[in-house]
Amino acid sequence: QVPFVDGALLTDWTFRKLISCSKSVVALKDLSTKRKLSEIFLEKPDPATFPDYYEIVDKPVAINDILRKCRAKLYATLQEFTADWQLMFANARKFNGEDSWVVEDAKILEKELERVLKKNGFSDEHVPSSKKTKTKLRIKLSLKDVKSKGSS
Repeated sequence: QVPFVDGALLTDWTFRKLISCSKSVVALKDLSTKRKLSEIFLEKPDPATFPDYYEIVDKPVAINDILRKCRAKLYATLQEFTADWQLMFANARKFNGEDSWVVEDAKILEKELERVLKKNGFSDEHVPSSKKTKTKLRIKLSLKDVKSKGSS
Protein backbone atom coordinates (compact mmCIF):
# COMPACT_ATOMS: atom_id res chain seq x y z
CA GLN A 1 0.00 0.00 0.00
CA VAL A 2 1.40 3.38 -1.03
CA PRO A 3 0.77 6.32 1.34
CA PHE A 4 -1.30 9.28 0.16
CA VAL A 5 -0.49 12.95 0.67
CA ASP A 6 -3.29 15.39 -0.05
CA GLY A 7 -4.49 13.18 -2.89
CA ALA A 8 -0.95 12.64 -4.21
CA LEU A 9 0.96 9.40 -3.79
CA LEU A 10 4.07 9.38 -1.65
CA THR A 11 6.16 7.55 -4.21
CA ASP A 12 9.65 6.08 -4.06
CA TRP A 13 10.78 9.28 -5.77
CA THR A 14 9.12 11.38 -3.02
CA PHE A 15 10.83 9.40 -0.28
CA ARG A 16 14.19 9.79 -2.07
CA LYS A 17 13.61 13.56 -2.20
CA LEU A 18 12.77 13.65 1.54
CA ILE A 19 15.96 11.70 2.30
CA SER A 20 17.95 14.10 0.13
CA CYS A 21 16.43 17.10 1.95
CA SER A 22 17.26 15.49 5.30
CA LYS A 23 20.86 14.86 4.24
CA SER A 24 21.18 18.53 3.24
CA VAL A 25 20.17 19.49 6.77
CA VAL A 26 22.61 16.96 8.26
CA ALA A 27 25.47 18.40 6.17
CA LEU A 28 24.95 21.98 7.42
CA LYS A 29 28.05 23.34 9.16
CA ASP A 30 28.89 26.37 11.27
CA LEU A 31 30.82 28.61 8.87
CA SER A 32 33.41 29.72 11.41
CA THR A 33 34.16 26.40 13.15
CA LYS A 34 33.18 23.92 10.36
CA ARG A 35 31.27 21.99 13.08
CA LYS A 36 28.27 19.98 11.86
CA LEU A 37 25.25 21.51 13.57
CA SER A 38 23.32 18.23 13.30
CA GLU A 39 25.88 16.14 15.21
CA ILE A 40 24.00 16.17 18.53
CA PHE A 41 20.68 15.41 16.79
CA LEU A 42 21.78 12.35 14.77
CA GLU A 43 21.14 9.82 17.55
CA LYS A 44 18.96 9.94 20.65
CA PRO A 45 20.88 10.71 23.85
CA ASP A 46 22.50 7.75 25.59
CA PRO A 47 20.23 6.72 28.50
CA ALA A 48 23.28 5.88 30.65
CA THR A 49 24.73 9.37 30.17
CA PHE A 50 21.43 11.31 30.18
CA PRO A 51 18.89 9.27 32.20
CA ASP A 52 16.90 12.41 33.04
CA TYR A 53 16.33 13.06 29.30
CA TYR A 54 13.95 10.10 29.15
CA GLU A 55 12.06 11.35 32.23
CA ILE A 56 11.60 14.84 30.72
CA VAL A 57 11.06 13.95 27.05
CA ASP A 58 8.02 11.76 26.28
CA LYS A 59 8.78 10.85 22.65
CA PRO A 60 12.49 10.98 21.84
CA VAL A 61 13.35 11.15 18.14
CA ALA A 62 16.61 11.74 16.25
CA ILE A 63 17.55 12.47 12.65
CA ASN A 64 18.66 8.88 12.05
CA ASP A 65 15.21 7.70 13.22
CA ILE A 66 13.62 10.03 10.65
CA LEU A 67 15.95 8.76 7.91
CA ARG A 68 15.21 5.12 8.86
CA LYS A 69 11.46 5.80 8.62
CA CYS A 70 11.96 7.44 5.21
CA ARG A 71 14.02 4.53 3.90
CA ALA A 72 11.38 2.07 5.17
CA LYS A 73 8.61 4.27 3.66
CA LEU A 74 6.81 4.45 7.01
CA TYR A 75 5.52 8.01 6.64
CA ALA A 76 1.94 8.14 5.37
CA THR A 77 2.04 11.91 4.80
CA LEU A 78 4.47 14.77 4.44
CA GLN A 79 2.95 16.16 7.65
CA GLU A 80 4.11 13.05 9.56
CA PHE A 81 7.65 13.57 8.25
CA THR A 82 7.71 17.26 9.26
CA ALA A 83 6.01 16.45 12.59
CA ASP A 84 8.96 14.21 13.54
CA TRP A 85 11.39 17.04 12.79
CA GLN A 86 9.24 19.46 14.81
CA LEU A 87 9.09 16.97 17.69
CA MET A 88 12.88 16.66 17.67
CA PHE A 89 13.29 20.46 17.81
CA ALA A 90 10.63 20.72 20.56
CA ASN A 91 12.44 18.02 22.57
CA ALA A 92 15.67 20.03 22.31
CA ARG A 93 13.88 23.13 23.67
CA LYS A 94 12.17 21.16 26.45
CA PHE A 95 15.35 19.46 27.69
CA ASN A 96 18.01 22.13 27.07
CA GLY A 97 16.09 25.42 27.50
CA GLU A 98 15.53 28.19 24.96
CA ASP A 99 18.88 29.90 25.58
CA SER A 100 21.10 26.84 25.05
CA TRP A 101 23.50 26.38 22.15
CA VAL A 102 21.64 23.14 21.31
CA VAL A 103 18.42 25.10 20.71
CA GLU A 104 20.32 27.72 18.71
CA ASP A 105 21.60 24.92 16.46
CA ALA A 106 18.07 23.46 16.28
CA LYS A 107 16.68 26.81 15.08
CA ILE A 108 19.27 26.97 12.28
CA LEU A 109 18.58 23.35 11.27
CA GLU A 110 14.83 24.04 11.30
CA LYS A 111 15.26 27.01 8.95
CA GLU A 112 17.48 24.91 6.67
CA LEU A 113 14.88 22.11 6.60
CA GLU A 114 12.17 24.61 5.63
CA ARG A 115 14.45 26.07 2.95
CA VAL A 116 15.39 22.73 1.33
CA LEU A 117 11.83 21.40 1.44
CA LYS A 118 10.55 24.56 -0.23
CA LYS A 119 13.39 24.49 -2.78
CA ASN A 120 12.40 20.90 -3.66
CA GLY A 121 8.74 21.79 -4.12
CA PHE A 122 7.37 20.58 -0.78
CA SER A 123 4.85 22.67 1.16
CA ASP A 124 1.96 22.03 3.56
CA GLU A 125 -0.42 21.83 0.63
CA HIS A 126 1.82 20.32 -2.04
CA VAL A 127 4.04 17.32 -2.58
CA PRO A 128 6.08 17.46 -5.81
CA SER A 129 5.60 14.85 -8.47
CA SER A 130 8.34 13.12 -10.42
CA LYS A 131 6.29 13.59 -13.56
CA LYS A 132 8.14 16.24 -15.48
CA THR A 133 6.19 18.38 -17.90
CA LYS A 134 7.24 17.30 -21.32
CA THR A 135 8.72 19.98 -23.50
CA LYS A 136 9.28 19.34 -27.15
CA LEU A 137 12.90 18.86 -27.98
CA ARG A 138 14.08 20.86 -30.96
CA ILE A 139 17.31 19.96 -32.69
CA LYS A 140 18.83 22.17 -35.33
CA LEU A 141 21.22 20.44 -37.69
CA SER A 142 23.61 22.06 -40.03
CA LEU A 143 24.55 20.22 -43.21
CA LYS A 144 27.24 22.69 -44.30
CA ASP A 145 30.14 20.53 -43.00
CA VAL A 146 28.70 17.36 -44.51
CA LYS A 147 28.28 18.94 -47.97
CA SER A 148 31.75 20.48 -48.04
CA LYS A 149 33.43 17.19 -47.01
CA GLY A 150 31.43 15.19 -49.53
CA SER A 151 32.41 17.36 -52.49
CA SER A 152 36.17 17.35 -51.88
